[in-house]
Amino acid sequence: TEALSERLANSRVEADRLADRAASIETVLETIHGITEQTGLLALNASIEAARAGDAGRGFAVVADEVRGLASKTKDSTGEIRATIEELQQAVRDVVTLITAADEEAASTRELSADSRSALAEIQEAAEHISAVNAQIASATEEQTSTSAQIAQRLAAISGLANTVLGGAGKVNTETEGLSGEVRRVRGLIRRFAVGEGG
Repeated sequence: TEALSERLANSRVEADRLADRAASIETVLETIHGITEQTGLLALNASIEAARAGDAGRGFAVVADEVRGLASKTKDSTGEIRATIEELQQAVRDVVTLITAADEEAASTRELSADSRSALAEIQEAAEHISAVNAQIASATEEQTSTSAQIAQRLAAISGLANTVLGGAGKVNTETEGLSGEVRRVRGLIRRFAVGEGG
């Protein structure tokens, strides 16, 4: 009976530790959610600026749309991970409840009864469920990391395209000034010609 009580106490410690880990992951998810929202807004603004740039901004618009899509995917993944964590937290609470019940029963009866064996079986089943959910969290977190890396690459591409668009705009401005000079020169020739004809 003492060995059983010790095992139950250890199980309670492990359950509390897992609950703390789930809470930490949820905090990280809140940070990721905030970054995702900001990324979506940046991508939207980038699309607007690309539309203003016309043909020169087409490639820029494509990348901005891809970034917005990745941000949306990240938001969905974050929601799925949060749901999984909530399921994990509920499973931990269930395990703690079962451990408490089994511990009280062990202390009062000082023997392994049929009810205690049933409770231990439920604890084992719940622990296996926690292990499976934990594996899902690890997989989802890995996918989240990959998606964040893709967003970083797209943002770098947006920065490069923005520089290209700005360079093209400067070139257009230079060419426009050149054309204005040519127009003034032609007008001067026309006036001189008109004056010559009149004389």
